[in-house]
Amino acid sequence: MDLIGKNGKIDGILAAQVLLDGGVFFFKPGELYYDGTYHQIRGMQANTAAMRDYPGIFDKMDALAPELVNLMVYIEKNVKFRVKVDDLGQEIRQFLQNEDMTGMTFLYLFKWHLLALNRTVAGITAAMESRVRACIPEAEDKVRELIEMLVAYNGADPKSVAITVVEVNAQGKVVQQQQAAQAPAPVAPTAAPAAVEQEQPATGATQVNSIVGTTVSDSGAMDPVAAPSPTTTAASPMQVAQAASAALPADFSSYADSVKPKLQKVATEWEQYLAAFKNQLATVQFTGFSDPKIKELRDSLADKQEDFGAELEEILDDLYEHIDALEAKGVPENEMKSVLDLERDCYEELKNLRANFDYIGDVEYRISRRCSRNHERWDEVYKTLPSVLRVADEEKKNVARRQIEVEINEIREKINVMVKNYNDAKAVVEYAQQQIEASKGNAGDDRKKLMARADAAVGAVDERIRENNMRIEEMEIENRRLEDELKDISGFALGRKKTIRDTIEYNNSYIEKYRSVGQNLERERQQVAEEWNEKLEGLSGDTGKLQEEIAQNTEKMKQLEQSVAAEKQNLAQKEAELAKLA
Repeated sequence: MDLIGKNGKIDGILAAQVLLDGGVFFFKPGELYYDGTYHQIRGMQANTAAMRDYPGIFDKMDALAPELVNLMVYIEKNVKFRVKVDDLGQEIRQFLQNEDMTGMTFLYLFKWHLLALNRTVAGITAAMESRVRACIPEAEDKVRELIEMLVAYNGADPKSVAITVVEVNAQGKVVQQQQAAQAPAPVAPTAAPAAVEQEQPATGATQVNSIVGTTVSDSGAMDPVAAPSPTTTAASPMQVAQAASAALPADFSSYADSVKPKLQKVATEWEQYLAAFKNQLATVQFTGFSDPKIKELRDSLADKQEDFGAELEEILDDLYEHIDALEAKGVPENEMKSVLDLERDCYEELKNLRANFDYIGDVEYRISRRCSRNHERWDEVYKTLPSVLRVADEEKKNVARRQIEVEINEIREKINVMVKNYNDAKAVVEYAQQQIEASKGNAGDDRKKLMARADAAVGAVDERIRENNMRIEEMEIENRRLEDELKDISGFALGRKKTIRDTIEYNNSYIEKYRSVGQNLERERQQVAEEWNEKLEGLSGDTGKLQEEIAQNTEKMKQLEQSVAAEKQNLAQKEAELAKLA
């Protein structure tokens, strides 16, 4: 995903979709403030957790932050977006802290998910929540003006892009107007917090240091304020609502609304039953797998699976009839994908009926062949949808990018170790040369100096061990928080569950890596301590021994120079591969 165009400017549409609506950048209270004429920016925050959904953004944060500010200043200058606070509806006033609306705060409605965009080859569909239409004068015209400015910012002709504006309610459903076109529209995310002043980082999310500040003046000038590079600690994923799906036909939309509560009910009741079953099983004293009580419990669990499975398969059978009817109508691809997404959720709940307990073992629910055949049929259709193929292709690229990023980090770690070893060898050579050139001096003073160097060498390794242990501890803390969230999350939030599990698995891979690094560091510490102990024991001022030490370490430095050069060449190759996948 390349947010910066060939002309060096940010893609306005992607900035609204990803950086604002996607939650990557936001303002803390006081950072986006009103001076009575313009809104000004004195600082900005980046949420590294949200960046995990957009690979590559973190590395470009220093470039994206000022570009986003430039875009906001560009929008701020348009007087069409200025509305006095007295002319705004009460609900929008809360978002604007009871201040006048200007270009920046109108654009910032994307951050509150009151506006959402969906860009396709056919054009751009903008969804505005009903509160925008009700509380802002001439809202639809302002939305169109905003989209045209976002398109034009990166050099495109806004007149060449078809723009459709639709109204959606707080649940993301299209509000049909009497004279409005029945066009598909992106589903707006859920309702935002009450006001800008209430903006707080999500629990566990990492705040990044303020990265940019601006001053907006009547001349249109923007004075950047230098700020430190962003630093991060362990970040936790935060759920970011996005406009992703198109509106379904009204008849199916109503049907889907009736199916979802049924699925939620089954998922909730199944989880409650499993919790009660686990408590019941804990009261049984296990005497062997032939125990009649164990067999009775296993049979009761299987019977309950059949009850829930029959209910789910009934829902699916009815759903397949609706899908067949929609296919016969020849609905657009985006509508068919939304329908099949619902089918996949239903079938996933059916597969989730599998249970496993101590003494009981695995108890599988046997899905009927009729149901599995229907699923296989529509699963093949789903996999061939253009949007799904694009997502699959992007996921392959993401996997390849992540692998290359891991390899790049490993190469950089190697280079750092080699450079450190080179500097250590160089220090030994210089010290030995000083010993030869200098007079013998006082043997006691020489020993003290050598001991001090030994302590410094061992201490340097100890510091690296401490930093490595901190990395492990931070990721383990994050995993425990994610596991707690996984326990509490709704059984129907399958996408969120998968994201959490993937994140835990991703963290665990790094924990294992850091543990391996820790073991290597412990061995290195022991080796360094032994080397310096040998030097202390062999301290005699013998010139021949010092010359031999110089020769050995000089050769070591040459080998390290060659190794570093080779690894840098390998690093450049990997970075080039990563750039091709951007």
